[in-house]
Amino acid sequence: MSLQDQHQPLRILVIGAGARGNAYARAVTNCTEAIVHAVAEPLQQKRHALGENYIWGDQKPYAGQSFDDWMKFLAFDNAGWPVEQRSNICSRKWNGFGSQSATEAFAGGLGPPNLPSSNREPTLDRSDRLKGRGAKIATFHMVAQTEKQCERRGRVYGSRGEIEYDRMMIRVYDFAISEAQVHYPQQAGGGHGGGDDGLTRQSIRALEAAKRD
Repeated sequence: MSLQDQHQPLRILVIGAGARGNAYARAVTNCTEAIVHAVAEPLQQKRHALGENYIWGDQKPYAGQSFDDWMKFLAFDNAGWPVEQRSNICSRKWNGFGSQSATEAFAGGLGPPNLPSSNREPTLDRSDRLKGRGAKIATFHMVAQTEKQCERRGRVYGSRGEIEYDRMMIRVYDFAISEAQVHYPQQAGGGHGGGDDGLTRQSIRALEAAKRD
């Protein structure tokens, strides 16, 4: 890859122009230096709406920007696009280029990565027992339905202290000195408590680093 190519912004293909596709297209546009270059969506109205908002604006799409099937995108342009997969925005790097590698990547499934392919139902209540080194054991409990429905919060207990967090701050309490430190991380926008923007930003940074390497 030439030095000039390394400094070119990443081009992103959005597969699916529904709510999630629009959320990630917005995050790419507002939070990164990458460019939403093309969209693949079977419904013309949705495809055109996403394209107007994030790709071609008030102009007409030119060849290579609008597809009603992602397979048609592969047939149009198999060169120069690294093959990555993640339902709408790529997060898994595939060591391959071209139609065959891309087809295998996308055909592998576009469902949520934290659920087995045979079960797409969301998790409402989940408990896990995690074992660390030696006698260290932790219990993880996640509940979907709470009073603070759309606010992420949690508490982690340990032998030396505890950590309490929500979407605004992280509080770390040290048992040894009986003191707490409060940290206020950067607030990401978007849905899922800032997760959409944060995930998109970190994914693009990872891809940019891989591109430089």
